[in-house]
Amino acid sequence: MRQGLIKSESYLPSKALRFIVIMLIVLSAGFLFAYLKRCDGVLHVEASTTIKAPRTNVVEIYEDYRNWPNLFPTIKAVRLVREDPHSKVLEIDHIEGRVINILTIVSPQEVVLEEFKKKYDGKFVNRFEAVPDGTRFTVAADISLKGFYKPLAPFLHDYIRKQITVFVLNPVKKLAEDSKTDGR
Repeated sequence: MRQGLIKSESYLPSKALRFIVIMLIVLSAGFLFAYLKRCDGVLHVEASTTIKAPRTNVVEIYEDYRNWPNLFPTIKAVRLVREDPHSKVLEIDHIEGRVINILTIVSPQEVVLEEFKKKYDGKFVNRFEAVPDGTRFTVAADISLKGFYKPLAPFLHDYIRKQITVFVLNPVKKLAEDSKTDGR
């Protein structure tokens, strides 16, 4: 009888052990909260691909905002709002609603796109570099998350890189390489 009582008591954690576990949980939660609280919601993400087409063709495809609804799967329509010699203000009918984009031609090798959405504001520096195989197309994104999404910034780098690859780099690459083989 005494043996069974000792055995069952040995499975109960001591008060000291419970205190230590609770303190570790509280400290971990505190550190996580402090980390997320100081997070400013700003991310810098880069993604690149090599396109087997001349740089000028790749740049022309990207700058042709009138064709964006055919090129980019998330865009339904584009309307030019205002234009000056180096930039265009565009209203984009996007899957999440209408948003404003500013397309700025910095140089023949660089085009900047600023995008203003409900969940974030983004500045996308698109660089087009001639390389032996064609063109190296790089998107350097500075994303400023808004509201509830700000604390998620530390966890979104890979997700945003994948979004840039799937929804920007791959469509431009496909059209540029298909145009090259079609003789256009």
